[in-house]
Amino acid sequence: MNSGLQKSVRHHAPFAQRYYDLWMNAYVMPVLYKTTFHRHKEMMKEMLSGFQNIHALDIACGNDLCEKVLDRTNTCTGLKISSERLKEAGTLLNAENIPFDPVRGDFMHFPFRDETFRHVICSLGLHFVPDIREAIGEAGRVMRPRAVFVCC
Repeated sequence: MNSGLQKSVRHHAPFAQRYYDLWMNAYVMPVLYKTTFHRHKEMMKEMLSGFQNIHALDIACGNDLCEKVLDRTNTCTGLKISSERLKEAGTLLNAENIPFDPVRGDFMHFPFRDETFRHVICSLGLHFVPDIREAIGEAGRVMRPRAVFVCC
C-alpha cells in the first residue's frame, strides 16, 4: 500500500469505526441477530464459561469479546483481516493481561495448518463472509478431531 493511501486509511479509520459500531448496534444486532450486544456478551460468557487451560482460535476477533469472557487460564489466537482492528484488540487485551496472539488473515483462507486448534470461536463474524459454507469448512479444516466450535 502506498504512503498516501496509508495516510488516508489512518485518517478515515475513526469514522469507519464509528460507522461500524453504529451499523452493528442499529442493524446487525437487532435485525440480523435479534438481540443486543449486552445479551450477546452474556450468552458468550455462558457458552465459554466451562473452558479452562485451552488455546482457542477466535475468528474475526476485532471486538475482543471472546478473549474477555474466556477464563484467564486460557490463551487465544485472534484472526482478523484488518490489521488496525487486530492491533487495537491486542492493545486492549495486553492492558488487561489477557494472553493474546494476533494473526492477520482472511476468514476464507486461514494461515494455519490442518487440525491446529481444539477450540474455535466465532462471535459476530459470519455475516461478513461471502460464502458461509466455505468459511465454516475452513474452520473445520483447522480444527482437531472432536474439537469444539462456538459460533454465534
